Amino acid sequence: MTLQKRITACDNLTPTEQKLAEYILKNAYYLTDATILSLAKENYLSISSIHRFCKKIGLAGFKDLKVEMLRYAEHPSDTTVNINFPFLADDTCMTVATNLRNIYESTILDTIDYLDEKQLFSVSTILSGANMIDIYTHAHNIYPAGAFADRMLSIGKKVRCPEGFYNQRATALSADSQHISILISYSGRAFFLPSILEILRRKHSTPIFIGKAGIENEYPQIKHILAISDREDMQNRISQFSSHISLQYVLDILYCCVFKLNYSKNLRLLSENLSLLDDRKI
Repeated sequence: MTLQKRITACDNLTPTEQKLAEYILKNAYYLTDATILSLAKENYLSISSIHRFCKKIGLAGFKDLKVEMLRYAEHPSDTTVNINFPFLADDTCMTVATNLRNIYESTILDTIDYLDEKQLFSVSTILSGANMIDIYTHAHNIYPAGAFADRMLSIGKKVRCPEGFYNQRATALSADSQHISILISYSGRAFFLPSILEILRRKHSTPIFIGKAGIENEYPQIKHILAISDREDMQNRISQFSSHISLQYVLDILYCCVFKLNYSKNLRLLSENLSLLDDRKI
């Protein structure tokens, strides 16, 4: 996760810490050689305040902050295409095509910045060993979730995607410690989250969250989080161009990571089952 994203995801910064964050992002290029003492003096803070700031944004200390400042200085994030309104009425069709390509490329790069190797491996291992995987989501996210379920089914992994208030709660109530639950919500504000998480807690089913970074601040019981690109406005937009491609990308990565854990076995399963799944003479 980039420095800017760490700061954005942290919603409990004090006004003083927010000013420090703004100063760091604005001056990252010049701060790569700074000491903790010079940064503290420049912002009229104590050294302990700098340490607390580092902890809040998920860093071990000032040494890690300097590494993140250097990365941010070398690769400041931005895109020239408006994520929410990527084309205008008088744009040509090829302009639309080019702008969408730029959004997809920048979204994937943005999503990569959020991904963490340890979390990916941990989540993949958990899914690989699960007896049943339940996916809770709604609206347009149902479609990439369904595609993920189909891919997992092709390697013998049972995945359910219940839709609707009643079916989601009934599915959660049938869960146990061998059921793994994936909850997908771009905003982290989906109506089903509080009730489903409470049921899963009672059923000892491990929840995995895919969506906007920072969900752990509201739901500390979620230990496995895969964040997606969050530059898209939830309401003021033409469509979910960015969030859709980011979610699809993360689910594709998950499937591949699960697949590779038992690569030979899964490859054999695909080979054996493909002719039975699709018997067209092509």
